Amino acid sequence: MNYPQGPPRVPRTQGPPGSTIPVYALLAGLGAISGGVLGLIGVVSGFGRLSHLRASDTTYSGLEEQDRALLRLRSEHEELAALVEFGTSAVFMVLLGMGGVLLLRRWAAGHTMVIIGTALGVCAGAGFATTSRHVGTGLIFGMAAVGILIMAMLPSTRRWVGTGPTRAVIGPSNPGSSVPPYN
Repeated sequence: MNYPQGPPRVPRTQGPPGSTIPVYALLAGLGAISGGVLGLIGVVSGFGRLSHLRASDTTYSGLEEQDRALLRLRSEHEELAALVEFGTSAVFMVLLGMGGVLLLRRWAAGHTMVIIGTALGVCAGAGFATTSRHVGTGLIFGMAAVGILIMAMLPSTRRWVGTGPTRAVIGPSNPGSSVPPYN
């Protein structure tokens, strides 16, 4: 057969809008869950450091007063660093861990939690990179948080979360209910 404009095109069939998960939403959700697991590891690590620092009873006997003051100041600094690690890790564990799960379940609250958690992660990574001896670790965490933040803020991810399954509310006024309504 000879077609003047070429062979006829068969239209592609598509499922309902939002029926397949976009790759970036999946990566953002899995990345956020990974951040939540790292937050859990940080909580355990910070708690262990904090309990170790509080359990060590150092009297600094035999040292001069200046040396004792410097050692006390250093131990207070380490205790404060352990508290900050424990607190920030707990926040990341909740925001990223729960947010990632809720994002994959297409809840808008999870989307918001992932965006807030990764924005805080960018700030924490930058702070860690500027104040720590391990600059590379802070930069890696900060760049990972930027990547997850970008994927979570993409319009396709927002659309996919917005077209989530509707949650039916079953109440006593439901016609299929066997319980009579209270009047």
